Amino acid sequence: MTRRLLALCAIGGVLLSTGCAAIPEYTAPKPLSTATGDITRTSTPAGPQGGEDAANLVRNFIGASGKPEGSRAEARQYLVPPLDKSWDANRQLTVIEDNFNTQVTTDGGVGDTQTVTVRGRRIGQLGTDNAFVPGQEPLDLELPVKVAKQKDGQWRIQEPPAEILVARSDMDANYKQVRLAFFDPSGTSIVRDARYLPLRPNNTLPQRTMELLIGGPSAALRNAVRSALPGGVNLDTNVTEDNQGAMSVNLTGLNEVSKEDRQLVAAQVVLSLQSVSNNRIKLQSDGVSMIPDKQEWRPGDVSKYEYNFTLSPETNYLAVVNGAVRYLPGGEPFPGPAGGGELSVVTAAQSPKGDRLAVVARSGDNVALRVGAPTALRQVSLPANELTRPTWRPEGPELWTVVDHSMVMRVVESGGVWKPQRVSADELTKLGPVTDLRLSRDGIRIAAVADGRLVVGSVVKEGETTAIRAVRQVAAGALPNVVGVDWWQADQMVVATGGSSGQVLRVQADGQSWERFQSTNLSPGFTAITAAPGRNIVVADRRGLWQSQGPDELWSQVSPSLPFDVVPFYPG
Repeated sequence: MTRRLLALCAIGGVLLSTGCAAIPEYTAPKPLSTATGDITRTSTPAGPQGGEDAANLVRNFIGASGKPEGSRAEARQYLVPPLDKSWDANRQLTVIEDNFNTQVTTDGGVGDTQTVTVRGRRIGQLGTDNAFVPGQEPLDLELPVKVAKQKDGQWRIQEPPAEILVARSDMDANYKQVRLAFFDPSGTSIVRDARYLPLRPNNTLPQRTMELLIGGPSAALRNAVRSALPGGVNLDTNVTEDNQGAMSVNLTGLNEVSKEDRQLVAAQVVLSLQSVSNNRIKLQSDGVSMIPDKQEWRPGDVSKYEYNFTLSPETNYLAVVNGAVRYLPGGEPFPGPAGGGELSVVTAAQSPKGDRLAVVARSGDNVALRVGAPTALRQVSLPANELTRPTWRPEGPELWTVVDHSMVMRVVESGGVWKPQRVSADELTKLGPVTDLRLSRDGIRIAAVADGRLVVGSVVKEGETTAIRAVRQVAAGALPNVVGVDWWQADQMVVATGGSSGQVLRVQADGQSWERFQSTNLSPGFTAITAAPGRNIVVADRRGLWQSQGPDELWSQVSPSLPFDVVPFYPG
């Protein structure tokens, strides 16, 4: 951290992600014209309106706590003096569902103090790195809040909750998601890392975004991705806008960085700032152009680092129908033994490029994994009673599956032979039987169903071992009895839940938000789900296969002649 920035931190209350508190606030040296407009609040923040009873006072205090401006200046007005000045408003936030309630109990006989109990359900926390951390069971909360009547007859909070509570709708209204850009381990493709910054002052979002980027990946991705920004890099000056409307980002600490690696630094900076600004970006190192032959940058200049997850328009999706692999929606047989009825196929997965197939087929009382070119499937030496639907890595001949719900295996081609290798996955398997596992389209994350719960984790290379780390349950309060999951985008999943009241939902990888699909035309319970970027979501229910373009669209039937136990899948 430079002396210049340390001075800004002291003068303007700047809270850097590398050493200060969780929710930064800034005094900008110069307004920036950003994509979302300049909406800095200048009026005196609203506070208690007078005449509120104790329960409503606490409810409104929680609403005000969702507004981070002025170190939560609005929420402070609900506190008794001198607590309104000393209250620590910079702790991590606990995000709760909107339908929380407050209940009053009177302490003592005089009625001048009361305890208000806040009851609700946690969704998660906004951590010290401004990343959302999904709440883990138990989610129910019950927190006491003591209020006291003041001389003017108004209630004020004497003992606030032990946690700073923010309803999810208030977080959505007052915080902006910023998708930081880091690289996969190979340094060829961008991986997004979602963070949440206070929306106001809006004109300092680029500055705060850069400080988060310099601080490195969130805890969930820390060992799964890498940053081209070397240790010791920092902002030499504030992020500012010049007279020509270009944003200037001036870094220091890049002297030993090669021109090739500076291209990667440029990609991270430009694609991270894409979330908060439409400006052209001037990248500098110690006051001169970071790359001499490139003065200004736009996202299109570094688009080659954005991984293309979209399937070819000519790519059909597939399904296992009555023990054989078929093209859909027409139902034509897939070439080779998997489609010709020679194998009793339980489930299958096609490689992203379509040149290989992996099938799980019945073999007596057990199952066998066969992998290879469609017409030359070779059995893998992997004894199992059950195997989950295989999932392919985006690059290279490698797929993953779970053996008997308890052992994650990667199967890699070497010298024409497919060899199984165990994945270090104790963090996942200790949660219970794993019935579904999907690698994300960039290969950096996994989504899995463990004991009926949706969990996510990151894929980490540890020496010669591949591991699943940072495993967390996601959207625990919204997803009972999960039966299937797949990746719709690099950081978005679609999920099907079981039972007669089953639903299909879109879920963000960090668990901060989810959205239910329309249920019209569907007939729970669901048995399988598949998705791919730019393609329809496909779900199997007891009447066959149904497809939809998104949460707001109705479901249409793929084919009325398909049986209820069909297993759909896209390549990947």
